[in-house]
Amino acid sequence: VYGDSEGVVTLVRDPCGNLAAGAKRDLYRYETEVIHSDHTDWVTSVTYLSDIHTVASTSLDSYCRLVCPETGTTKTLIDVHHMGVYGLAYTNAYNMCVTHGIERDIHLWHSMTGRSMGVLSGHASSVTHLVVHDKLNQLISVSKDKVIKLWDLRVNKCMQTITDERNYRPEDRISSVCFDDCHNRLVTMATQPYVYTLVNSTSGLALHDCPVICVLYSQEFNVVVSADEGGYIFTWDLKDGSKTGRFSVSQGSRQCKITAIAFDNNERRLLVADNAGHVRMFNYNNGALLKEFQHEEDMAEVTALVYHVDEQRDAKLVISVGWNQRVIIWEEDEEEQVIECYKMFEGHKDDILCASFTEPLTLATGDDAGRIIVWNLFNGLRRKELFHKSVFDYEQSVERLQFLQSKRDRYDNPMLVSCGSDGNVRIWHTKSYNGQLCKTLRGAHGKTESISAMCTNKGDDYLVVGDTSGHVRVWDISKVDKIKNWFDEPIQMVAHFKAHTSGVSGLQLITADGNLFLLVSSWDTHLTLWTIKGGLVGELGRHSWNTSDPTTWADPEAANVPKPDVLNEEYEGGFQSTARRGFQKSLHRMSIVHGLKNLMSKPQGPTAEELAELEEERKSPILKSLKSRNIMPGGAWRGGRLVIGEEPKLTLEARVQQILNQGKLERQIGGKAIDPNGWKRMRLRVVEATDPDDMQKKGRKSMRKRSVMERRGPGGGGP
Repeated sequence: VYGDSEGVVTLVRDPCGNLAAGAKRDLYRYETEVIHSDHTDWVTSVTYLSDIHTVASTSLDSYCRLVCPETGTTKTLIDVHHMGVYGLAYTNAYNMCVTHGIERDIHLWHSMTGRSMGVLSGHASSVTHLVVHDKLNQLISVSKDKVIKLWDLRVNKCMQTITDERNYRPEDRISSVCFDDCHNRLVTMATQPYVYTLVNSTSGLALHDCPVICVLYSQEFNVVVSADEGGYIFTWDLKDGSKTGRFSVSQGSRQCKITAIAFDNNERRLLVADNAGHVRMFNYNNGALLKEFQHEEDMAEVTALVYHVDEQRDAKLVISVGWNQRVIIWEEDEEEQVIECYKMFEGHKDDILCASFTEPLTLATGDDAGRIIVWNLFNGLRRKELFHKSVFDYEQSVERLQFLQSKRDRYDNPMLVSCGSDGNVRIWHTKSYNGQLCKTLRGAHGKTESISAMCTNKGDDYLVVGDTSGHVRVWDISKVDKIKNWFDEPIQMVAHFKAHTSGVSGLQLITADGNLFLLVSSWDTHLTLWTIKGGLVGELGRHSWNTSDPTTWADPEAANVPKPDVLNEEYEGGFQSTARRGFQKSLHRMSIVHGLKNLMSKPQGPTAEELAELEEERKSPILKSLKSRNIMPGGAWRGGRLVIGEEPKLTLEARVQQILNQGKLERQIGGKAIDPNGWKRMRLRVVEATDPDDMQKKGRKSMRKRSVMERRGPGGGGP
C-alpha cells in the first residue's frame, strides 16, 4: 500500500509473490487498485493494521482515515488535529491508535469508535516519529529538536526524557527510529545509527498516577478493581497480580474525582460516584457507560454507595450518601439508561461519611458530628441512633461502619462496628434505640491518627482496620459469638504492621486457593497483597506470584513483617511532618479557645472548678513544646492565639483562689488587665481575635475534608 502527493492511497496486488521476495519488475495497471482518494493533500504515511484488517492513512490535510481495503469505505475519520499529521502508530493491547504531526501534542484515540482517549503534551517542537512497545505498555516519541520521550500508556505520563546533543550534517535531525524487540533497545538514525538500551526498572513507577481511594474484589471472577482520584479504574488478576484493564470515567472536558465505588449483586457492573455528586454505572471490563442516576437535591460529594436486591419486592436499589446530608435511593430500571425517580431520607445535620447495609432492609449511616442512624429502607423510619463521644468535636466523626452479619442476638439484631477520627474502634449491640456500646479498641497507631479503612471476611472471623499513617491491625473475633462475650472476653490481635508509607484507603479480606489474603490500597498510589499475619505476597502490577504456590510469595512465613513506627514519647502519636504537627496544634488551640469563650459567656465569669478544668486541658502534651516561647505569666494573646499560663511559684489552687479573692482576672488581652465587670468587653475582644464558632462554620468541614490529604505526605497529595 502506498500514498502519493495527490492524496490517493493505492493497493498493489502481487499474485506471484515476486515483490515480497525482493524481485524488481514493472507493475501492470491491473495489479494496482485505488483504495480511496479522500485526502486533499500529501499522504504522509500508510499503515496496514492486521488486527482490525484496516488501512490507516495520514495526510497534511490534518485528517487520519481508517479504511476497509476491500470496499474503500471509511471506518473511522479522525479530525482532532488542526495541522498536518505526520504518522500513526497502533497498540493492540489497548486497541488504540496514536497520531502525531506538526502540532506538539500526541493524540490517543480508540481505533473502532474514534473516541479520544487522551493527549500527551510535553514536546517543544513537532513530533516526527512514534514507536509503540506493547509488552511494557510504553510509547517512544521523537521530536524535530532531537528530544526522545518515553511514555507510560497506562497512566499517560512521561517517564523519561533524553536529548540527543550530537550535531549532524547536512541536516541536524533524527531521520529514522525503530525498536529492536529481540534485544530491548531503541535504534535512531541520522548520519549513523545510535543505540539506547532499555533498562527494566520499576522503581518509582506508579501504575495509579493519583491516590487510590478504594479497592474491591470480585469473588465470582477473581478480579480486583481499584479506583483513583484522577478518574481512572484499574482491573487486576489476583492470581498473578497482573493488570488486565484500565479506563477513565471522565467525560469530555469534565474531569471528575472518584470518591466511592461499589459492585452490583452479581459483581458484573460497577457503581462509580464522584465529588460532583454524580452516580453512574459502568461495565468494568470495557469501560462502557451503562446507566446514570440523577436527582434534584444538592450536588455534593458522594462518600458511600450501596447496591441491594430486595427479592420480596423484586426491586434493585442503588443507595448513595454524602455531603448533602441525605440518603438518596433509586430503583434500577433495566430498560432505562437515565434513572431520575428516587426517594430521599433526611435526619442527619452534618455531612454523611459512611454507610453499611444488612438484612432485613437495614442501613446504617454515620456523619461528621458522630451521629449514627440505623434506617428502615422500606419506610424511612429511624430504628436507632448511636453517638460517638470524644474529648474534642473534631474527633467525633464516624469514618467507617460495618455490620457483623454473623454476630446477631436472639432477636436477630446484628452487631455494628464503627470507627472514628479519634482512632478508636467501637462495637455496638443494636438491640435498643440508643444501642449499647460493648467494647472499644484502639485501632489507629498514633494518638493523632484516625482510622481510614475497615473490613471483615465473609464469616466475620477477622476484623481489620487501617489508619492514616499506613498501619494495619488484625483482630481474631471468631470466638466472640455471644453478646456477653463482647464485654468479658479480650479480643486477640493477630497482626499489627505498617503496610504503606501513606494512609490506608481500602481493605479487602480475600479467600483464594484455600488461603486467606489481605488486600490493601493506599494514598501512595500502590496496592499490596498480604497474608493475614502480615507476610507480604507482592505488589500488584510490580510483582508476580501464584496464589496457590506460597514459594512465589515474597514472605510466605511472615518472617519479615514490617514493624510499626516507633511513637514519639512526647506526642504519643508519631507525627511524620512539621505540617501535620502544626495542624494538630492548631486544632488543640481552637479547642482551648472554644472552652474559654464558653466560660466568658457567663455573667460572673468562670468558677474555680472551670478554671481548673481548663488548666488541665492546657497541660496536654501537644502544647508542651509551646511553653518555652509562648506561655507568659498570667497568659496572653499573641498573633490571634490564646496561651494560658501560671504565675511563678504558685500552685493552680493558689492561683485560682488569688483570682477570686482579688475580684479580677489577671489575664491580659493586648496588655490590658480586665476586671470581673469587663466580661462583655473581654468576650468581644476574644471573638474578634479568634472566634471558634466562626472557625468551625468556615473551616470545620474543610479541615475534616482536607485532613486526609494533609496526612498523606509524599506521593499522596502532600500537606
